[in-house]
Amino acid sequence: MTDLSLDLRYLRCALWVAEFGSFRGAAKALELPQSTVSRRMQLLKHRLGFALFGRSRSGAKLTNAGDDFLRGAAAAANHLDRAAQLAAAVDRGERDQLRLAFFASLSAGYLHRLLRTFRKRHPSFAQSSARQIASVPVPFGRQAVAIWRFG
Repeated sequence: MTDLSLDLRYLRCALWVAEFGSFRGAAKALELPQSTVSRRMQLLKHRLGFALFGRSRSGAKLTNAGDDFLRGAAAAANHLDRAAQLAAAVDRGERDQLRLAFFASLSAGYLHRLLRTFRKRHPSFAQSSARQIASVPVPFGRQAVAIWRFG
């Protein structure tokens, strides 16, 4: 089984090796010794169980498995980077946050449309998944309650 506890520094190295087509170019861009980049690629190969690159005199070329892995891993790295940027902006007070708790009876229809409209009108609010806090049947003709909290 593949060990998915990857060090993101290894992934970053692999992305730079793929970008430059060489360990030397990646090492220069990362301001690391080439031996460090080579060692990280060896460790990443060991962790994944397959080679990301084939090496030749012309440089490092992604294997088919390496290409497939790095496409997915690059997207994941971008998501992590974006999440860190958004969290830092919230921490600095540059983004607002809206937390919403709701009953299951409100999770479809009107509330969904309302939240979609809200996100369009207020893009500075951090977006995260809403969570259902209760599943209480609401009798026909009665109103359920939404709890809105800012901050």
